[in-house]
This record gives sequence, C-alpha cells and structure tokens, in this order.
Amino acid sequence: LQSPAIPAGIRVLTVDDNPVNLLYIKHLLKKSNVELEEASDVKTALRILKDKAIDIIITDIHLPELSGWDLLKHIKSDPALQSIGVFSMSAVLDPIAPDEASGYNFDGFLGKPINEHDLVKAILGWAGKSRD
Repeated sequence: LQSPAIPAGIRVLTVDDNPVNLLYIKHLLKKSNVELEEASDVKTALRILKDKAIDIIITDIHLPELSGWDLLKHIKSDPALQSIGVFSMSAVLDPIAPDEASGYNFDGFLGKPINEHDLVKAILGWAGKSRD
C-alpha cells in the first residue's frame, strides 16, 4: 500500500533518546519533502524550537530528565508555539491519557514501532487542519 505524498515544506521535529528510532523515522520520511529535525532530549528540542519554525513534533513519552509531557506542556502553554501539532509515540499499546492537571493533551498518538502509513496519515491530517 502506497502512502499518499506529504506536501513539500512540512517541518517535523522528532524527539527520541533512541538513535535507532530517530534513524527509522528519517528513513520513513526520506522520500517525502519533509524538513526533518531531530533531538534526543527535550532541552535540545526546545533549543531547536527557538531557532527554527516547526509544524509538527513527534515525541517519545519516556525521555531522560524531561518527558514528552514536559515538552507538550511547554509548547501548549506558549502562545508562539501553540499552533504546533504534538504527537506522542510509545511502545505502550493504549494511547496516552490526557493530563487532567494541566488540561493539555497530545494531538495524536503513534504506536512503536512506527508504521509508515500511520506516520504519513498523522502528518497529512495535521497539515490539512493547520492550513484550513
């Protein structure tokens, strides 16, 4: 099954402390025109967000020091970053429940190992929503 094409210029940041996972996502997106940035932790991701415009973040939940939840809370509480789609990825089978304390929730969930069709669908869904 061929995945639909991702429009050129979508800027994606992947955050995962496992270099194999980062490499795998890069491999899945290499034939698309996605501008891909990578970070192995939340602090690096936040530095990238200061320097580059990003449309979508795909973040692991369990990261060293700060978690994917910490990244989500930072993004959704910053008016300059709120338009970024933030998707969680986890090997846990159930989607991550919302954080009632903060009121923030991820814009989508991707199970690990990441499926190319699900990844493209998530990117296209968010890109279509944000460009309406």
